[in-house]
Amino acid sequence: MNYVEINLKNITNNCQKIKSLFPNYKYYMGVVKSDAYGCGMKAIKEISKEMNYLVVANIDEAIKIRKHKINNSILVLQPLEIKDLTKYEKYNITATIDNIDIIKKIYNSKIKIHIKIDTGMNRFGFKFKEDFIESYNLIKHSNLILEGIYTHLYFIDDDVITYNQINKFKSFIEQIDYKNIPIIHISQSLGVTKYPKIDFANGIRIGDLIYGLTEKLDLKSTFSFVSEIISIKKVKKSETVGYDANFKCNKDEFIGIIPIGYSHGLTKNHINTNVIINNNEYPIISNTMNISFIKIDDKVKLNDKVYIYKDINHIMNLSNQLNTVPQELMTIIDKNIKKEYIK
Repeated sequence: MNYVEINLKNITNNCQKIKSLFPNYKYYMGVVKSDAYGCGMKAIKEISKEMNYLVVANIDEAIKIRKHKINNSILVLQPLEIKDLTKYEKYNITATIDNIDIIKKIYNSKIKIHIKIDTGMNRFGFKFKEDFIESYNLIKHSNLILEGIYTHLYFIDDDVITYNQINKFKSFIEQIDYKNIPIIHISQSLGVTKYPKIDFANGIRIGDLIYGLTEKLDLKSTFSFVSEIISIKKVKKSETVGYDANFKCNKDEFIGIIPIGYSHGLTKNHINTNVIINNNEYPIISNTMNISFIKIDDKVKLNDKVYIYKDINHIMNLSNQLNTVPQELMTIIDKNIKKEYIK
């Protein structure tokens, strides 16, 4: 059987520890985009009990949460599109605004909005101060509810870039009456662990830390990806394994087969990385759409549990090997794979 194991208790503990370690904020904004990094709606419900604001990528994610009767404020990070305005109004969702044209189109709406400032990532946000000031003045005379203003720190490991971003953000908001804006949020998980609190910021967006994705702070693991050995082959020296004979045995080998392949999120790039069986590491030597081959030994038995991802540390180590980020490994798993929750 294949399943993703989610530890809800550890998610709750991580949320509580984050608030205790960083107590000087008014708004703790739990990032639950991409189905809470693949952890699912039950995880979102637990996070909503601890965090007083939720953050998602798009309006459809926000509506899905509303339909599960979660009443926290929800900010959508992708800027509002006029075709979705009625959805924001119906479900009481907070919109990101990043251009003056959209403000003119929704001028009479009473939805909550957060202004996004682009401080260097060149994704979303007001890039020029003049446009920002003109938009702010227009909002002041509209029916829109200006609840927040924010930016995104995109290169935390570079102090020069990060402080340039913070200073640019400050130079924008100093042009307006920002002290009357209820929520100002800049730092995300990595930023809050590395840099001191910015004096005028009263909110933080927390994603990675909720799920334990850090080597700091002694947070708990929340996520495992599990399969099992469904067949064992004794393969002779010089025989091959998989399509295109892409693995050749240099000696007699035991090969374990698991019912997980690249259609489930175990990509071709995972070949030569290790799974964990009975606390020992074994390499993936080949895979197909629905099957992967593991080079094992005679200690491994039929139906033994196979951890494709044992825990968050395993995921983080794999992401380094694969030259990617752990969030990708968590979110590429096939959504049809069963989730099992531990409380």
